[in-house]
Amino acid sequence: MSWFRDNYGNRMYERRGDYIWSVRGEREFEIRDNYIWSVQGERLFEIRGDFFFDVNGNRLGMTY
Repeated sequence: MSWFRDNYGNRMYERRGDYIWSVRGEREFEIRDNYIWSVQGERLFEIRGDFFFDVNGNRLGMTY
C-alpha cells in the first residue's frame, strides 16, 4: 500500500494493487503501464519513479 500525495505532502489517494482509492474509500482510478486511467478509460497521469505528472509533463505530486 502506498499513498499519492500532493507537492506539500498531503495524502490525496491510496494505492491498493492496480487501483487508486480516494481517502473516502471510493475506487477512483486504475493503474496500467505506468499511467493512471479514469474509470471511463481516459489516460490522465503518468507515473515516473516516485512522482506523478499530468499530460503536459507538470509534476503533481509523489507516491510513497
